Amino acid sequence: MTEEKKIGNWKELMILELTEDIKKANNFFISDYIGLGSEEMNEFRRELETSSSRYIVLKNSIAKIALDSAGFGDLKKHVTGGTGIVYADKDPAAAAKVIYKFGKTHKYLQVKGGYLEGNIVDAEKINYLASLPSRDELIAKVVYGLKAPISGFVGVLGNTIKSLIYVMQAIKEKRKTA
Repeated sequence: MTEEKKIGNWKELMILELTEDIKKANNFFISDYIGLGSEEMNEFRRELETSSSRYIVLKNSIAKIALDSAGFGDLKKHVTGGTGIVYADKDPAAAAKVIYKFGKTHKYLQVKGGYLEGNIVDAEKINYLASLPSRDELIAKVVYGLKAPISGFVGVLGNTIKSLIYVMQAIKEKRKTA
């Protein structure tokens, strides 16, 4: 009986901790992982670390209770099979890209749904997010877009000055011969 009590307390603590994590999370994605080996799971976690994200594996019963307690009962429908949660608070697009890319080469890892910036989203929206350019790519495009007209203007000014110098050189040459 004492052993059952310890297991029960352990589950309660896990549910409380998971509920708090879910409440605090700005973005998280629910995925299926059944079929991934331990090395593949470690590889996936390492790739997620590059996007400042983390991955936890859960028992479905605990995940459902925690989602309900945190106010995300609508996401319980995605808690089937093997369930894992990716917490992606800093850059959800980068985490979505990692999940999508890893899922392409490892068929067992598939995103099912999640919570993104205040909205419950399905797998299709998460995969769409993964297809968008990253924040760094967008910044680079904006900087390039701003730089191109300036570079063109500098080039035109440079050509104008060169033309002026050629004209002045021609006038100087003409005066020497005259």
